[in-house]
Amino acid sequence: MNVGCIGSIAELYDSTKPYSPKGTIAQCWSVAEVFRIILGK
Repeated sequence: MNVGCIGSIAELYDSTKPYSPKGTIAQCWSVAEVFRIILGK
């Protein structure tokens, strides 16, 4: 749980490699945006 959360998306990511997650480990609107892109809405 200190590195990430399976099935979710972190709030923020570093802009350079290795693109480590930062902030909240499970952010609902990050996941919602992926679904919005997939559904084309």
